[in-house]
Amino acid sequence: NSFRGRWHTTVLDCTFDRDAADSGEALRTAIDRLCAEATAAVRDGKVPALVLSHDAVSEDRVPIPSLMAVGAVHQHLIKEKLRTQTSLFVDSGDAREVHDFATLFGFGSDGVCPRMAYNALRDLNRSGRLYAMNYRQHIDGLVV
Repeated sequence: NSFRGRWHTTVLDCTFDRDAADSGEALRTAIDRLCAEATAAVRDGKVPALVLSHDAVSEDRVPIPSLMAVGAVHQHLIKEKLRTQTSLFVDSGDAREVHDFATLFGFGSDGVCPRMAYNALRDLNRSGRLYAMNYRQHIDGLVV
């Protein structure tokens, strides 16, 4: 992905296999994989932005909680002395409230896309149960 050829991103999958989820080590293994992919992307690719994404969530793939993913990657990149070379963005399926955004920023995220919140508000708006046209303005006003 790129922004006019200058702003390249790498999207990192923040999910893991549902069948492995029964194993106590599955989440740890998924986080280790995520940290290794982040390190490789920054060190080898000199990527100025990483996107931690829940896009692959499905019946077969379960999400790594966003707070856990961003905190692990942030701390790992600090330990590797790479954190200042990239930005961390979260394309989240579990951030819905202002507190969720605040904790993600506190744990190292530079930006958050609240995918599920947008989807829920869109569905409520379409059904007529909620007028949600100002949600983005509300969030933009709360998050600097």
